[in-house]
Amino acid sequence: MALILLVLIFAAALAAAFFYVSKIISTPPLGRAEDYLKTKEHENKKIIACIGDSLTHGNIGQSWVDYLREEFPNYVFLNEGINGNTAWQVLQRLDPILECKPDLIILMIGTNDALGSFDMNSGLRYKKNNNLPEVPSLKKYKEQLPELIDKIATQSKVAICTLPPIGENMDSEVNKHVNEFNDYIELVATQKKISLLAVSDALSSDIDSR
Repeated sequence: MALILLVLIFAAALAAAFFYVSKIISTPPLGRAEDYLKTKEHENKKIIACIGDSLTHGNIGQSWVDYLREEFPNYVFLNEGINGNTAWQVLQRLDPILECKPDLIILMIGTNDALGSFDMNSGLRYKKNNNLPEVPSLKKYKEQLPELIDKIATQSKVAICTLPPIGENMDSEVNKHVNEFNDYIELVATQKKISLLAVSDALSSDIDSR
């Protein structure tokens, strides 16, 4: 009887933890474009839109957007990072961001495209969980990234970030796969004549130094 009770308590705690984490993940970031359009409290300030996935969202880790807000209080930073997003999903939600007429857009997107195209099981899971029209792939990313940049560069300056490594083993198969995406990001930055922020190189150097 005591064992059954213990199992039930453990199951209830596990369920509560799952729902708590799920709620955190699904909570949108503060200071999105939609929030700015409703209030427009800082109309005279320059606007910087930070677009990406969970790495930008920051609610399950450190938020680099919040660091920028603290460092540069005279700017408006829109946090447009959404957990789990792929490049295709960002394309679907651009309208309110562009309506804010940001002076600069910082784009870091592709980690979920890379993870979702690393193996078939991951791809099918990303397609189902994110309601994607197809399984993520490097081929589709090569179609979507230039389209995304063309749309946001019509009215704003753009800086694009390379993708950070997955874990600390730079020679792992998944990081070799991520590097294919980064090679393409660097190529597109050159072709489109936009600024490149070498996040991958900076983090790799930091890992090597340790």
